[in-house]
Amino acid sequence: MMFNGCSVRAPLWGAFSLVLAVAGCHHFDRATVWQFAKNNPTAPIMSLATLIAYNGLRTQRKIARVKNALDFQNNYLSSEISKKYIANAVQIANNKPAEELSVATLNDQDLLCIREVLNSFERMAIGIEIKVYDSKVLFRSYASTVLTVWKALRPYIRERQQSASYVYCHVDKLAADWMAKRGKKISRRDKAV
Repeated sequence: MMFNGCSVRAPLWGAFSLVLAVAGCHHFDRATVWQFAKNNPTAPIMSLATLIAYNGLRTQRKIARVKNALDFQNNYLSSEISKKYIANAVQIANNKPAEELSVATLNDQDLLCIREVLNSFERMAIGIEIKVYDSKVLFRSYASTVLTVWKALRPYIRERQQSASYVYCHVDKLAADWMAKRGKKISRRDKAV
């Protein structure tokens, strides 16, 4: 994209050409730019400062996402109660046939474990989707746990989604994304060997 003869993709020229446009220069060449810079010494500095500030904001957002992901990891998924719930949910799913993983056949304690685990993964998936959490950090830490639990509890999830299609839909999307991502990593590793 061109703006007053300068590529907007080149960030410094794009910002500088925007300053020139605001200043009223409709057409310019190098001599005009040099003359403008001599007459308005703050314009190039403002352009550069704008770019630095923009880059700083992007970096700050990335740092905040990583921090939030680590906080989630430390506060919830590392707690003893959640570890117990996850272990119980996987054990329930592995020890019971798929037809017994329904709301009607599970006792209250089993339902509590399953709901607590799936709800926490749903919150994590929503946080990743709205870019509150860094997906890479949580993928490295919890991909195998999330995928194991999700696969084991799919009959329960499907039953719940029959009555309300939006239930655990974010976990489904996250699991599908992470399975595809894991498949790509495995195929790259196989090619390297």
